[in-house]
Amino acid sequence: MKGKKVISWPASIAIVVHYILGYGLLYPAVVRRRESYFLLYYQERMIINTGIYAFVFLVTVIPAFPVLKYGWNKLTDSYAWNLRKIFNGELRMFALLGISALLLHLFGLENSRNQAEIHRMLLLNPYYYSLLVSVFAPFVEETVFRVCIFARLKESGMKIPGYLVSAVSFGFIHIMDSFIRGYFWELPFIIPYSLLGFVLAYVYDRTDSVWCSILLHMLHNSLSLLLGA
Repeated sequence: MKGKKVISWPASIAIVVHYILGYGLLYPAVVRRRESYFLLYYQERMIINTGIYAFVFLVTVIPAFPVLKYGWNKLTDSYAWNLRKIFNGELRMFALLGISALLLHLFGLENSRNQAEIHRMLLLNPYYYSLLVSVFAPFVEETVFRVCIFARLKESGMKIPGYLVSAVSFGFIHIMDSFIRGYFWELPFIIPYSLLGFVLAYVYDRTDSVWCSILLHMLHNSLSLLLGA
């Protein structure tokens, strides 16, 4: 089997730290939240945003290329079996999201700020942001949370912590902006996002292919956009 199942600890840590501190905190603070940024024309802001997305994609995905190559070979070796795992994973996702939505509804929680922001961006430029949600996010997030956290911990003999850490960190990154801004009432939204992260890790674990979790992530995000979820 060509390629590698995991990447090194230093590379994994660097990718995770860059994603959380760079993409999650530093770049928005330096660029998107500056007053001068909002004085630019919309097209100019889009160029800056695209540059950030492209940079994050490259520095995240390129170091994981050997794992992507290995995962592609595993995917194509048992294509039909892997597709069934992806489809079953999607069914599990919607079932878990339905249950968590009912529980959150009991506490008067409907939509997170992350979901509201995605809907707002889609209204501004549906094709551009649909591409980000359906392609950029699955590739980058699966590399960060499944390759650099779950697979790295699993390979080190810490499979259960790998599930927990990758799922909860995946959940937290989706509410991190709200948490930083002091909207602590949004903390329960970490539950549905973490459940999604758990299923994604499970599919990766069962198939031994990050491409399966990427495709599942793409499928789920695309269906969510189509259904307006």
